[in-house]
Amino acid sequence: MKKSNSMLAGAVFGGRDCKCDGRVFEGGNLIAIFGGVECDLKNAIIEKDCTIRATAIFGGIDIVIPEGVNVMVSSISIFGGVFNLTTPRPEGPTLYIKCFSMFGGVDIM
Repeated sequence: MKKSNSMLAGAVFGGRDCKCDGRVFEGGNLIAIFGGVECDLKNAIIEKDCTIRATAIFGGIDIVIPEGVNVMVSSISIFGGVFNLTTPRPEGPTLYIKCFSMFGGVDIM
C-alpha cells in the first residue's frame, strides 16, 4: 500500500528542504518569508491532478518536478517572479502551481 503525502513546508529567516520519495503526492503549501524552501518531488508518485500553493515574500522557493508530469502555473508577482523551466507533458497528470511572490521568486524545474 502506497502512503499518500500532502506537504506543508515553511521557512522564516531560514531554510527548509523537503522531499517526497516513493510516496503518492497529493499537493501542498510552501511558504518562504525571508528564507528559502527547496521542494524535491523528482521521486514522488503523482497519479492524479493536484495543486501546490507557493508563497515567497523576500525569499525563494525551488520546486523539482518528476518526469511525465504536466505543470500549469498561475501567479501574482509584486517585484518578484516565477520561472517555469519544465517541458509541457499533456499526456501526464497536471500539477497546478499557484504562486504569490513579493520581492521573491519561485523556480520550477
